[in-house]
Parts: sequence; structure tokens; C-alpha cells
Amino acid sequence: MLKTGLYSAMGVVLAGISSVTLSAQGSSADEYVRYSVPGQCIKAIQRLDDQYWRDKRPDTVTYGPEKDSIPAMALQGGKACASRFTIDNVPEKELLNLAKLYWMLGEDQKASAVATKLLAAPSYSDQDAKTYMLYNLVSSLANMKPSRFDLANGYLTQIDNFGKSAAWHRSLGNFSYSVAMLKAGNVDSSHTLAGKAVTAMREMEISDKIDLASVKLTLYSILSEVVSLQKSAGAAMNFIDSVELEILKLRPQGTRDYESLESRVNYSRSPYKLLGTSAMPVAADKWFGIQVGDTILPRSDVPTFIFLFSHACGGRCYPSFATLNRVYNDYSSKGLKYVVLSSTGGYYRNKLVVPSAEVDSAGKYFTEFLKLPSVVAMSESEFVKIHDGRRRNSPSINSRNYSRGRNGILVGKDGVVKLVVDVSPDRERVIRQALDRLY
Repeated sequence: MLKTGLYSAMGVVLAGISSVTLSAQGSSADEYVRYSVPGQCIKAIQRLDDQYWRDKRPDTVTYGPEKDSIPAMALQGGKACASRFTIDNVPEKELLNLAKLYWMLGEDQKASAVATKLLAAPSYSDQDAKTYMLYNLVSSLANMKPSRFDLANGYLTQIDNFGKSAAWHRSLGNFSYSVAMLKAGNVDSSHTLAGKAVTAMREMEISDKIDLASVKLTLYSILSEVVSLQKSAGAAMNFIDSVELEILKLRPQGTRDYESLESRVNYSRSPYKLLGTSAMPVAADKWFGIQVGDTILPRSDVPTFIFLFSHACGGRCYPSFATLNRVYNDYSSKGLKYVVLSSTGGYYRNKLVVPSAEVDSAGKYFTEFLKLPSVVAMSESEFVKIHDGRRRNSPSINSRNYSRGRNGILVGKDGVVKLVVDVSPDRERVIRQALDRLY
């Protein structure tokens, strides 16, 4: 069985070619004369896309997979690069990239013709090879700019039609499509596809289940989020309980592999233990950005969105900050309140500092530099010095109460936790849907 589909599922680019330095400026000379395969044109488009957004901060733009687009300058470069290739002069191993390139450029007729030729090639006459390639088409189309859900669905149907004999690639295809649907905010469709992915995984041969136990658990952990959103926290917990029984029996009890899987199952269950419970009071050694009454959190009169951020996150968290700013702009008039929970780690900007200095620096970072529309609750972490002189921190009371593997906790005005989610552009629509249910 082709296990290489696994690496695509984990987000690894399959193009297999190195990126090339490009100039954003036009030139009378052929910039792409050295480009010998379509995969290089895809890299060119991606690089020009990144270059276009470099000064425009893409994390300030609401993410919508079906409305996302490639900038005109990147499309222009892509078309110039693609002009040297045809369906007849590209080797079989590059046909997938040629199809993807044409879809990126909006040339659907050409892309479909290339995909048809690819699937009819002798190399893909074997069922396992064919379903693997169909999975690649599904994943590419579902995650394209813009997403091409209509086309992805057609290729996914072809995989599903193979039945149990194509269980592994059916599971990957439905999983990839499910995640794309969740990004689009279509929770019902995401849940249906997730169910199909689970069914396919459970139809796999026992040898494959054993080989891929860790991978299956990763996919199940993500799919449990869909179950919780479409149904309830209890449904997600029941799903994980069934996963635990299914996964753990694949490894001998008492072994390191068993203990590792068991730990990951418990971690997957963690967010849903918080859902539906009464939120604990927020504590702080020092508050920032407070107004009258803001230290009594969560609020009992309006929804409160709690975030767990480290000041060390920096640019990696900018998309999260931008997401919460956009959401606040639309819901603050309805009374939505924010509170950031953060604690000391012993350093600030890679310099060792005393706790009080770190508290002040971090609090000002969130409120004055980032200008987050939020109360900030800073805590001094207790710590001990270990044998080699390094510092070992203990979790703050806020971390013990709220840290469940995701950085956003939405609490209703009844004081009950309604949503545990990673705050990111990928989940912005899910967050907005949860807020709409509270108002």
C-alpha cells in the first residue's frame, strides 16, 4: 500500500522541487527560461504571492477558503511560466503539478484534461496507485486558492466507489476534505465527511492499523473537534473513548508505545472536559488594561472570551491576534469582553529578568505594543532551580484551570464554557458561529 499519502496529509508539499529566486518586477527577458517542470511554476506563484503580501500583512484579512484568491501579479507570472508547457511535453511524473498549475490559473478545462490523462496512465492502473493519486487531487483542490470544493468532491466520490479495498486513501481523502469544510465554517458537511473518514479507517487491514496507529490517533484527535462542534462535548468524549479502545489494543500494554498512545488519547480528551463546565475565576498578580469591574472575570452579564498567550510567541501569534481583533470589531458592541492570560517564564526578549520586570514588560507588550482590546491578567509563575541551575516553572492557577491544548475559551454569560478552540484564521468562522448562538 502506498503510505506516501500520509506525508501529504500531514501538510508536506509533494512537488519535490526547490524554490527559485524571482524578481517581482517585470522584465523583457524570459524570467522563466530555466524552468523545466510545472512544479517550478507552482513555486513561482507561491513566491510571488508571498512577495505581494509581504507588506500588506495577510493576517489582517478574513480567511475564506472559497473566496481566497491569488494576486494578479502572481497569476501573471504563473501564466508566463506555464506558457512553455503542454499536456504533451510534460513527463508523467509532472502531470499532477501541471493539473494543479492550470487550476491555480483558472484554466479548468486544461486541468481536467491533464487529470484524466494522469489517471489513465499505466503507472496508475493499479488500484492503490490510482486511489493515492485521486487523494492527491482531492487534497490539492480542497486547499487551493480559492478552494475548489465542487471538483474535489467529484474525485473523492471516485475514491469512495472503490469501497473497503481503498480504505486508507478513502480515510485520507475524506479527512482532508473535512478539514477544508471546517475552515469554510460548514460544520455539518465537515462532520459528515469526518464520519466517512472514521468508517474507512476502521475498515483497514489489521496490519495497516498496527503500522499506522499513531497516525490514526492524530487524525482522530482532529476529527473529535468536528464532533464536538456539530454535536456536543459529550459526543466528542464518547468518540474519544471509542478511539481509546480501538487504538490502545493495537499496542502491547506496558510498552512505551502503549504509554505514548495512552498519553496522547488523554491529551485529546482534555479540551472536552472543560466544555459545559462552570468557568473558574481569573486570577492575576497584576492587571493591565483594566476598567471598572474588569477584574471580576469571566463576566456574569456578557460573554467572555479567554485567551492563553505567551509574550514569547511573537510573530507566530500575529494571525491569532488579528483574528481576535476582527471578531472584537464585530461583537464588542454586543458586550463581548476579552481577557488574556499569561504568566512569567523567567525571561523577556531572550534576556533573564526578575518576575516583576517580566510581568510589566509582558503586560505592556499586549496592551501598548499589540494594542489588544483586552484585559490582561499576568501571573508570576512559581519555580524551582534544578541541579544544573536551570529554572523549572510550575503552571499558574490560570493555566491549571484553563490550559487544555487550545488557546481560546469562550464563556457564556451564564458562566459556562461554550467553546474551546485554537484562535486562528482557520477557525474564525467557527468562532463567529459560536458567538452568534450566544446573542
